[in-house]
Amino acid sequence: QLSGSGKLRDVGEVARDRAALAHLDGQVAEVKKRMAAASAPDVKAALRSALDGFEQRRRDLRERSGKPGEGRGFELGYLSLGPDVAADPGLQAEASKLEIPPGLH
Repeated sequence: QLSGSGKLRDVGEVARDRAALAHLDGQVAEVKKRMAAASAPDVKAALRSALDGFEQRRRDLRERSGKPGEGRGFELGYLSLGPDVAADPGLQAEASKLEIPPGLH
């Protein structure tokens, strides 16, 4: 399913990025709260390092996911075929080439 116009964007990935951003917002708030309560310089330094990492990850996610509604969204799905759909030996041969052999995954 396609929607919008512009650069292609995976709708599922955008949703995962938004969830990750919400989680990171919570982590940033928690680290800031801990920093305010910490008195030891080494603890504050460790918390500052964690905060810097969370904030960088948040910037990266925001940059990657873009603005809401921006770009052309696509959503991948699949259909389960029932016994009423005939087998296609040619397609099965091609799919077999792509399968990971047992013991390699």
